[in-house]
Amino acid sequence: MKKIFTLAAIALFTLASCSDNDATPTTPEENVVLLKKTIENDVDGDFTTTYAYDGTKLTGINYSDGTYDAITYTGDLITQWVEYYEDGSTHTKFIYEYNSQQKLKSFYWLDYEYDTFTKYDYTYLPNGSISYTVSYSDDEVTFNIPGDGGMIYPNRVEEYITDDIPEPYTYAYNNTYDDKNNPLKNVTGFEKINFAGTDEGTNFGHNITIIKATNSNGNSEQTLFTCSYVYNPEGYPVSSTGIYNGTDITETQYFYE
Repeated sequence: MKKIFTLAAIALFTLASCSDNDATPTTPEENVVLLKKTIENDVDGDFTTTYAYDGTKLTGINYSDGTYDAITYTGDLITQWVEYYEDGSTHTKFIYEYNSQQKLKSFYWLDYEYDTFTKYDYTYLPNGSISYTVSYSDDEVTFNIPGDGGMIYPNRVEEYITDDIPEPYTYAYNNTYDDKNNPLKNVTGFEKINFAGTDEGTNFGHNITIIKATNSNGNSEQTLFTCSYVYNPEGYPVSSTGIYNGTDITETQYFYE
């Protein structure tokens, strides 16, 4: 599974970390841990990802296949994330809009390859959870998470209505986390967007170890993902083994600056 840290790839075990970004230094503070590089190995071979920063702001990601990402900030908020092909043409663009409390209000997913558009609108509930609705450019699928139980944190419940299945059915997702530090913990503004368009919860401080889903159609439970980690003395992963759907294995090494 490539590009594990980009939102388009929806990497299930790396985008669940946390930080407090009220003030952003122009250069990394002493002892601030920043992810510099990852090396993934799966059935397709090795895949290397490197990360570029301005202080603690993530400004770019480069991949060993020649593709790359560019991240734009407005103040301390990530407002745009663009994925490019090797030739410099745009593959995907993500746009982030915030409310007056600087919480993510809307997330736009523009796919230039298929010319499709998806919008996520977020509602912050009194119990600290987040519900959201999704609209699509082709209007073929209606997707809704009801506010009385549609939580991103700690679990997520989805209700689908499609042309094939006209009656609502649900998937309930349950994420389990470790108590260690995620590799992207100290990236400015990342805790505000990490759940956007992904299967992550908002438990941004830690790493996902298990993701399970229960389908109301037959009430069947499925383990979608498991991951084990080896940590350094500071509690950040130095390696991990992720298993998707019980068969697809990705081993990852993490390097920090």
